[in-house]
Amino acid sequence: GSADDFTGSRSGSQVEEGEELTAEVFVTTLEGAPCGDAATQTLPRDTQGLASIDVPIIFECPTVVAEVVLKSADGTVFAEQTFNFSVVEEEDVVVPTVVKDQTSTKMLAIVVFGAFILILASIILLARRKKKDNIVVALAIAVVSFGISAVVYAGNFYVAYDIWDVPNKGWGLHQVWGTFSGPSGTYRNSQSFAFSGNITNVTCANSRARSRFELRITGPQNISGNWNASSFSYSRRANQLVNGNYRGVVTWIDTGCKYFGGGRPNVPPRGPDVDFQCNINPARSETFYFTIDNDPSGSVSAGGCTIAAGASTCATVVNWSILNPNYPASTNLRNLTHSYVYSWAASGNAWQTLWYGTQTLAARDNHTNLATVNVTASCAAGTVWTGSICSPAPVVTLAASPTLVGPGNSSTLTWTVSGATSCTASGGWSGAKSATGGSEAVSPSATTVYTLTCTSASGSTVRNVTVTLPTGSLTAGGCTIAPEASSCLSTVSWTANNFLGAAQVTQTTSGVAAGSNPGTLAVSPDARTIKLDDLGSNFEITAMANASCSAGGVWVPSLSRCAALPVIDLNIDPDVIRSGNTADVGVTVTSPYDLTCTLTGGIDETIDHTGAATAQSYTATTNPLTSAQIVSITCVADIAADLSNSSQGRVNVVPTVQEI
Repeated sequence: GSADDFTGSRSGSQVEEGEELTAEVFVTTLEGAPCGDAATQTLPRDTQGLASIDVPIIFECPTVVAEVVLKSADGTVFAEQTFNFSVVEEEDVVVPTVVKDQTSTKMLAIVVFGAFILILASIILLARRKKKDNIVVALAIAVVSFGISAVVYAGNFYVAYDIWDVPNKGWGLHQVWGTFSGPSGTYRNSQSFAFSGNITNVTCANSRARSRFELRITGPQNISGNWNASSFSYSRRANQLVNGNYRGVVTWIDTGCKYFGGGRPNVPPRGPDVDFQCNINPARSETFYFTIDNDPSGSVSAGGCTIAAGASTCATVVNWSILNPNYPASTNLRNLTHSYVYSWAASGNAWQTLWYGTQTLAARDNHTNLATVNVTASCAAGTVWTGSICSPAPVVTLAASPTLVGPGNSSTLTWTVSGATSCTASGGWSGAKSATGGSEAVSPSATTVYTLTCTSASGSTVRNVTVTLPTGSLTAGGCTIAPEASSCLSTVSWTANNFLGAAQVTQTTSGVAAGSNPGTLAVSPDARTIKLDDLGSNFEITAMANASCSAGGVWVPSLSRCAALPVIDLNIDPDVIRSGNTADVGVTVTSPYDLTCTLTGGIDETIDHTGAATAQSYTATTNPLTSAQIVSITCVADIAADLSNSSQGRVNVVPTVQEI
């Protein structure tokens, strides 16, 4: 049938009627060395079938590989084929009786197989009563199947050579099956592509052991390699090649078909048969065309530099590189800050000028920054930037003696100056100071920084000095004094910074010092001030400890202790009487102190309590009562009026009812 009946059986590009074609012929040895110049010839539009092309031969090549490529006027490749030629001697002609390329047969088989998949998918889907969308899916599956088959086939080959058919020898056919694969289309950045070859079936044992694959990639970069094996693979990433169009040729060669002698193949010449030589080496090539189109990328690195006194610039080494630019003629290394182009080269490692300050350098593709780096040019030590050069600044020294003083003490500031027109003080002091040098006493109340700024036409120099005073902190914890005790222990801790002497913490009343940090000191409500002082200066701070009596006690200054309060128990019996009757009052007092206890509220009596270690009981009687009364008792220590306590109770009176 017509090839038009089989979609995809044609090449991707179609030849229009009357279109002009160009034939290119490349002639090399089996090893890939050129035998002559490449020949290019335009084929007349009205010529079909046979064309003769002359190829200039430069070097003698016993075995020749000729690659023929047909292209359109715009460079599109329509077809290509590789042919092998050998020089043979007349008396022992080795004729390739069969050279078979089964491309058409295999392609037809693939197309039929794809059509079978398409029909089968359609039948299944229609049988399941699916809708139109599924029929489209079936068609897509069939198309994908065609694509996969084409990819698998693209590198398959089968060749058969009757290479051992030497007269009177009767040796048989030499057959080889193999697979080639390679890239096509466009690859970018980190995308990878690969070439591979594999001998899958041979009927001559020596071929598999002596197979060789050759790869030649030509284009903006040229790559070649040989693999002495029955298979090979080679891969690269797109960003490992420069941009452009490439042509890769994979060639398989049977290097085992060299000689025969002594009645057996592949045996070095010997004996009477040394003149019988096999001069055909089966070979097969496939060509793959692909394009590398990486995004532009770049790098730039540089360090800062120091501008010498009296200079305005310095130089540093800049390393830059620009790959795959969109505008190769406009690549450049530029100082963006100063709008200055250092170089139009795509790469380099060279000294470049920097101006004062921080600036940005960029590796650029035309106006696009591919990479940037910030670098700084600074003035050398002892110089300042005047706006045009790095000029020596005034030389100034400033010192304090001593640098550590106590409160109220003084330190002397001394300065020397050269090359200045004026000096000004700031910080802990102020005003104009001598531009040649001087001294001045200062008495700071706290740590203070003193600054002196001296100025000249070349710039200013600033110097600082610090006069330090002691600082510290002190804490005193609270505590509780037990009954009849005079003090409790307060926990004290402190910090001492920049003390001129040793730090000391004492209880100010007793003068007792803490033996450790933290430590304890005895305190009372009358003596609870803790002091931290610098034994080498006048520095001093205090803290107050919270000392209090425990429950049931009261601080009695005259006794200098927490005295126990009297414990009083008041009992009225009965506590309900008829009007005009009396009630008995019982009193129990516990106190080590002599007390005077006074009863009031329907009763006027005094009880004298003599201090004892045990409780003492007393009785009294109320007056006749006609109304309810609150009976109270207050006991006051004879030794201290503030050592007292009280208690009370109620007597209820029932009115008398008279008969009428």
